[in-house]
Amino acid sequence: MRSIAEYHDLIVRLERLAAEAPTRYLWRVGLLAVLGIGFVAAAFVAALGLVIGAAALILVSKKFVLIKVAWIPLVFAWMILKAMWVRIPPPEGRLLVRREAPQLFDEIEAVRQAVKAQRIHRVVVTPDFNAAVAQVPRLGLLGWPQNYLVVGLPLMASLAREEFRAVLAHEFGHLSRHHARFGNWIYRIRQTWYRLLAILEQEGSFSTRMFAKFFDWYAPYFNAYSFVLARANEYEADRASARVAGAGAAGSALVAVHAKAAYLDSQYWEKLWAGVRDRAEPPAAPFSELLARCRELPADVGKAYAKVALDAKPDITDTHPSLAERLQALGVPARTSYALERSAADELLGPALAALAAEQDRRWHEQVAPAWRERHAAVAEERKRFTAIEAQAAAGELPLEAAWERARLAESLDGRFAALPLYRQLVERHPGHAPAVYAYGRMLVQGGDAQGVVLVEKAMALDAEAEQSGAELLFEYCRGRKDLAGMDRWQARLDRLAEARNKARIELTRFEPKDPLQPHGVSAATLAKLAGAIAEQRKVKRAWLVRKHGRHLPKVPGYLLLLEFGWTSHLSGGRSQAVSAVLDRFAVDEDGFVMIRDATESRRLRRAVEKVPGALVFERR
Repeated sequence: MRSIAEYHDLIVRLERLAAEAPTRYLWRVGLLAVLGIGFVAAAFVAALGLVIGAAALILVSKKFVLIKVAWIPLVFAWMILKAMWVRIPPPEGRLLVRREAPQLFDEIEAVRQAVKAQRIHRVVVTPDFNAAVAQVPRLGLLGWPQNYLVVGLPLMASLAREEFRAVLAHEFGHLSRHHARFGNWIYRIRQTWYRLLAILEQEGSFSTRMFAKFFDWYAPYFNAYSFVLARANEYEADRASARVAGAGAAGSALVAVHAKAAYLDSQYWEKLWAGVRDRAEPPAAPFSELLARCRELPADVGKAYAKVALDAKPDITDTHPSLAERLQALGVPARTSYALERSAADELLGPALAALAAEQDRRWHEQVAPAWRERHAAVAEERKRFTAIEAQAAAGELPLEAAWERARLAESLDGRFAALPLYRQLVERHPGHAPAVYAYGRMLVQGGDAQGVVLVEKAMALDAEAEQSGAELLFEYCRGRKDLAGMDRWQARLDRLAEARNKARIELTRFEPKDPLQPHGVSAATLAKLAGAIAEQRKVKRAWLVRKHGRHLPKVPGYLLLLEFGWTSHLSGGRSQAVSAVLDRFAVDEDGFVMIRDATESRRLRRAVEKVPGALVFERR
């Protein structure tokens, strides 16, 4: 499909077809679903045939010299099987068992039976404002799914028990054996393709690229054809919610979820992180405080966020209908209780709630504390520097770099409203300063001002490094305004940039002895971290680091890290684990690609690397 506008037009035609000839529409969706499954099945059969055929040919002919030719289909078969056996990871979170929260499990089972849904195998608790069901195939693409129920603590703390029951019924509606079987089957296939495509894109091996090429063509058509059905499935899940919990509870839950989720995103977490300016240590119990806020939200605040959600228009990229559409379908007004005496979390988790919140508090504190302390110290230095620049500005006009630093520090310390006039002043005085033009344009775009679009485009023309972030920003701007032509324009730009980056990745991760290798140029701090990571791998004796540049993205470097292992590593193995461990810890100072290789793979390459000044970055004593 060539454009977002074409995708939108196809959805409009399919909505018309579904209304005028529903049977024909369902047949088309079903055939497309079977095509995707058939492709995977055919690849599996072909892989097995290649393996069996190659083995039979060698055994019957007894010409073992054919192994030289037979290995080709064997490797091909292995690559297909490996791609088909791609592992879809289970949802992340804290696994909850029945003995910890028996009332919750009783509620889950009662709702599941009422909806006639498939069995739930695992219940996972997360710190997110979310609830979902996820199917994780035990056999990769071959199926045999395990069903997970994912429940976010903030969501449970935001809803009354009957509202949470409505949410459970909605989620189980997607696994229902009784209602809208065909629609639920299509819904689950959509979710599987989404997750599979994401994994294929991450892996990027030859075997996965074979599948990705088919799915790149297939997914947009299947998404468009199944979009109408997927949206209908959401309405059907809402009806299941209303049957089990009542239409009032179903509607009330929808309003509460939209309002309280928006409040937490834009108010609670933003204000909590703003505290880094004044506190050297992060809050000890952010989730315990958050759960209390979820339970009691001021009515005027909740109604304001609910109104924003009610005014939102449907989005062709989201199969969920708008809040207004869902309430209209349920036939209920936009009402909810923003303050609760007891939430679903209080009633269904009981004593486990405090323990789970404390676990999340500890985990959050452990993960955040180092970055929080570092940021607090940095803010103190920034404030000191900003004060000095302000004193300099009071004495006269600032030079360009000082004015640029002043604006950036103002944004970092006090936010966009403090920085906006400084960026504007800077751009007026220095209209060719690309970073300032981009920063000012970005702020205007984020505030909904169309003048910012012109400035961002100007910055992209002045500096190629602004292209990626600028195209992403303007795509989202057009998306928010339902500007399909604009979305197409910037998506095409992003596709070209992605293609160029992919070519650069291929070019900059292949190192040959004849390549023009240069000194690595990384900072002393980065080298110290790298040396520490290598030192932990006892099998590594020496390491060399160099860089090169390519044709496709001349400013982006490619780094080569050569590792020399001790002779005992041949006996004990583990070289690949050592390489992976070092790669996980090696973060370069700037955007670039990193390749780690064994120094014994190519003597000529090693000799070329050793000639580069300063290449030796580690040597075990």
